[in-house]
Amino acid sequence: MPNNQHAARLREMAEQMPSMGQRTRAALLAGAEALEAVEVAKAALEAEAWKIGNGTPTMDGNSFYRILSGDQHAVATAYKAALARLEGK
Repeated sequence: MPNNQHAARLREMAEQMPSMGQRTRAALLAGAEALEAVEVAKAALEAEAWKIGNGTPTMDGNSFYRILSGDQHAVATAYKAALARLEGK
């Protein structure tokens, strides 16, 4: 189940169980926010890694070429490592 579905379930639990303590509800909501933040970070990392790994737009804006400096390779590698950690790999 994706993190956003887990987050939705936690929010649902917090709303449907009014008898649970305020701390428990706050913990469920904090957990939901954390899971959602992971998905946002993951999407940003994936987008940046793709941009670095797949090229840079040319002057015409339609085609791409791939020239990566050593720094770009290092950044792309770091993004991919961060994604792997977020995914538990």
